[in-house]
Amino acid sequence: MKIGIDCRLHYYNRTGIGRYIRNLVRALPECAIGDVELVLFQSRRERESLVQAPAIRSRKVITPAHHRWERWLLATELAPRNVDLLHSPDHVAPHRLGWQSVVTVQDLSFLARPEAYDTASLRTTSRYSAHSRRQQK
Repeated sequence: MKIGIDCRLHYYNRTGIGRYIRNLVRALPECAIGDVELVLFQSRRERESLVQAPAIRSRKVITPAHHRWERWLLATELAPRNVDLLHSPDHVAPHRLGWQSVVTVQDLSFLARPEAYDTASLRTTSRYSAHSRRQQK
C-alpha cells in the first residue's frame, strides 16, 4: 500500500499544523513495515526532507498551500504518483483521482466564532469543511 502525506504546510508554518506534521513524520519510520510505502509531499521550497528513513520517500510538489485552485492543481500533480491513500493534515484535500482520502481538521473555531474571521477566510474554510463532509459519504 502506498500512503502519501501532504506536508506542504510545514514550509509555511512551523507551529500548529506545521508542528503536527513534523511530529507525525518523525513517528512514521516505525509504521513503514511490510508492503507499506510512505511518500511525503513537501513544498518545492523546502530545502531538506522532513525525515530520513529507507521506507519513506520525499517528493517536491509545486502547488502552494492555500492556493485558490489547490484542490485541482494538487490532485493533478499527485495523480501520477499512484498513492492508495492520501492524508491531508490541513483540512484541505485535493479532489480524489483514484485514491482514498483522510483529512485532519485541526480547528473548528470558525463554526463557534465566525465573527473572528474575515469574509474570504470564512467562505473558504466553510467550503472546504463542507466538501470534506461530502467526501465521507
